[in-house]
Amino acid sequence: SFQQSKSAYNQTQGVAAQSVQANPGDIINYTLTYQNTGSVNLTNVVITDDLSGILPYADVINAGDGSLSGNTITYPAISVPAGVSISKTFQVKVRDVSASSGILTMTNTYGNQVSVQIRPPTVKGASIPPKTGPAENFALIFAGALTGGLYVFKKVRQLKTR
Repeated sequence: SFQQSKSAYNQTQGVAAQSVQANPGDIINYTLTYQNTGSVNLTNVVITDDLSGILPYADVINAGDGSLSGNTITYPAISVPAGVSISKTFQVKVRDVSASSGILTMTNTYGNQVSVQIRPPTVKGASIPPKTGPAENFALIFAGALTGGLYVFKKVRQLKTR
């Protein structure tokens, strides 16, 4: 008999990957653990993991001693002595994702389910240029006329007081 389990560690942020939102460019280390819980040695154990819940959001950058074919990572056959755990690690790098990608979660199951949230992209607000047109031009003309009128008024007043 055996048990399988999986963990994820955000190497970039230095914490368990499930405890934070991953950013584009973050490196996530996934560790697959195969534990022989029986009393006899197991031979020709092949550790495989379906990465179809990860690969839409990240690229495998280090498969360890495994190989990636399609959505599946496979490690060479090994013997696992009774009561011993064997771990295999691979790394992925989180891609830039678009807001239209839907649910931004890398979900993977190997014995247990591990879900890593991805930080949604920031949507920048629309830039609204200043309005220019007839109304604004009128305001400028009015302001100019008012300033000119005040100037003339002051000059006439100065001339009268002399």
